[in-house]
Amino acid sequence: MAGLDPEALRSAIDEPSIIDLHRQPIVDLARGRVAGFEVLSRFPFGSPSEVFAEATRLGLGVELEVAVLREALRAGVAPSCFLSINLSPPALADPRLFTVLGDQPLAGVVFEITEHVPVDDYAAVTRAAQELRERGAMIAVDDAGAGYASLRHVLAMRPQFVKVDRSLVENLPADPAKRAVIEMLGRLTSQMDAWLIAEGIETDGELHEVLALGTPLGQGYRLARPGPGFPVPSDDVRQVLLAHPRHHAPDAVDALVSAVPALGALADAAGAFAAHAHMGSLAFVDGQGRTLGLIRRSEVEAGIVRVVEALFVEPGEALSIVARRAAARPLDQRFDALVCRDPQGGYRGLVEVDRLLDALALRVDAR
Repeated sequence: MAGLDPEALRSAIDEPSIIDLHRQPIVDLARGRVAGFEVLSRFPFGSPSEVFAEATRLGLGVELEVAVLREALRAGVAPSCFLSINLSPPALADPRLFTVLGDQPLAGVVFEITEHVPVDDYAAVTRAAQELRERGAMIAVDDAGAGYASLRHVLAMRPQFVKVDRSLVENLPADPAKRAVIEMLGRLTSQMDAWLIAEGIETDGELHEVLALGTPLGQGYRLARPGPGFPVPSDDVRQVLLAHPRHHAPDAVDALVSAVPALGALADAAGAFAAHAHMGSLAFVDGQGRTLGLIRRSEVEAGIVRVVEALFVEPGEALSIVARRAAARPLDQRFDALVCRDPQGGYRGLVEVDRLLDALALRVDAR
């Protein structure tokens, strides 16, 4: 890129405080509130796309990404929100990333994997992603639906968030094929216990279609523009979201969620089941409040205290979809309670299978 001084790039790497960090909210469309923020870099000497492209050409791409990461983490995470930071696959697998992270807690941090360059070593990238998850971070895959590479990322890394490519959201009301692709991605992420984010929502029509498709999270100028600090949607936007019919639908699973306390120590299992005699299983969370799985009453009574795999559901997920997912589980898990959690991975409560079946039966009887 003509005109960009390599020394300017080096100064941003060495002194990342000169990088102006903006943030754009990612909105929980089911509740009309901010779920997280994506960090966006602004440079005094060029546009973000130009600067990162030139840095990559000069062999400084990973260093610049790590510098932005260091500055973003220094600024911190907003309360009750996640912070999404873009990383290319080479940066994710680079030892310099973990040097910068040190032993810093990563709860609430999302590493958003972008596809600027091909992935040469998927094994290294997936190992790095798993290590970050074990330290409390979450993984997002960007540009889903834009091509095979992004879908391969989804399948290889099993992210907690999947971002719909802007090209699929653009002019969505006029394109049934795009709606079908987003609906397919919604089913895929639901089966993977991940959250779908519709990116680049810029018009009323696009927002209406995204809401109608039941997409849980959204981002774009129609919701809120990026800016310094932690900007939030206007009251007008929030009213639009809360007025949508999906907020008044009688068949969302959140109506069945029981706010049963989760366990934080295996030693407390027997006492917890004694206090909740009607529950066949209880959720288990780690020290950062993330749900790791379930503990079963039958196993505790048999002297086996362990955490088993759980099926996670979203608060606004339709009963019919939840029921199909629950029925698709292996036989020994089919009647385990379902765990409802928010976009930050926080525990909200349990959905008992018998209550789910009763709700479905009532719907059939009402027809």
